[in-house]
Amino acid sequence: MFTIRLTVPPLPPWDDKTERSPEFESGKLPNLTFDYIHGRGKGIRLSDLLHGRDAQWLAPKMIDGTAPVFSSVMSHITLYVYWPGYDENTTEDMTDIPLNVTTITRAELARIVGVIISTFIRNRQAGSLKGTKPEWDLSSVELQDVFVSGIRHVFGHVYHAVIHIEKQT
Repeated sequence: MFTIRLTVPPLPPWDDKTERSPEFESGKLPNLTFDYIHGRGKGIRLSDLLHGRDAQWLAPKMIDGTAPVFSSVMSHITLYVYWPGYDENTTEDMTDIPLNVTTITRAELARIVGVIISTFIRNRQAGSLKGTKPEWDLSSVELQDVFVSGIRHVFGHVYHAVIHIEKQT
């Protein structure tokens, strides 16, 4: 028995005709990684991101878990969840994450991203949607098989979740 690791590819380019704030277009915003302290760049298991009621349990287990992320200039980021074979771009695939309420730590952001990804997966499973690419079909995906290794800046305030699936064969 061996493990197959699938990585969700980067977002395909699209022109959404959105007005973009010049200060966000002038420079590339940072990508952020999520990993365990003794991890090897594999990311954090989605079921761990969802563990408990808050990020307090997760923070000491991850690299820079208590470190604040993003500058106070940003009021929010928009997280886009893309999954191959589920190419119907809908507004539910994009979620605004407010940043201006308080300082947000890497662990808190990772947990929020995990909740958004699990909602995306569960909504497609509940709707009995089948993907057009069999290797990416979500109907049999278990949350403990999904890893989140960070978020990648796409443009403006939009980020894309970096997601992997590990399957035993």
